[in-house]
Amino acid sequence: KEEKPCLDMVGAVAVTSRQASRALAEALHPSHMKGEEGGERQREEVVQILTSLPFYCSGESTAAAIRSVLPLSNSVHAVARPAHASDEQTTAAFVAEAAVESMPRAKALLFLSGSSRLDSIPQLCYSRSCPLIEVEVYKSVALPISLPSSLLGNSKDGMKNVVVLFSPSAAEGLEKALHGGGKESLCDTTLVAIGPTTGRRCKELGLCVNKTLSKPSPSALWETLC
Repeated sequence: KEEKPCLDMVGAVAVTSRQASRALAEALHPSHMKGEEGGERQREEVVQILTSLPFYCSGESTAAAIRSVLPLSNSVHAVARPAHASDEQTTAAFVAEAAVESMPRAKALLFLSGSSRLDSIPQLCYSRSCPLIEVEVYKSVALPISLPSSLLGNSKDGMKNVVVLFSPSAAEGLEKALHGGGKESLCDTTLVAIGPTTGRRCKELGLCVNKTLSKPSPSALWETLC
């Protein structure tokens, strides 16, 4: 049985994806502790503690998801990646920096993470001598995919394809599909990473990305595709 983190040690919570907020909602649902002795009382205590803690979230959509899970909390902060940030600086790093700066030195940062994540938050906490409690609350799995022939061979009509990767797991799925088919790269295809985190994962996998969006927004993607 996985050991639960001691919330009394926590000074702030970092959430970098909506998947983590959904996992938190599921964990706090009354049915999750149904049948356990004192389960409802424990759930109420956890909700009360979490409501008192500041949350630092990657973007407004993630912050909104946390607010829906903890409606009584008035300390849920959306952290945006600054326009001047380099491609190497991920939103997660700015989330961690904002959280660490707000915390008492004796407290730890609770990071609700997934199975596929960069080292931005652990590295920043280490550099700031800030204790880190990392809890993996969801797993990202790359599903097997079969690439269409138009992506694997030269285009007969001269048109180029565009493939947009929306997550690190998507990059992993594409890499597996390419190597499974004996291909090293796509033909006549522009590869777009939705953000720096996905772009960095593509680089680690050896995928040649033509464009990495600095901010994963519909308008930025549309401008790239046009």
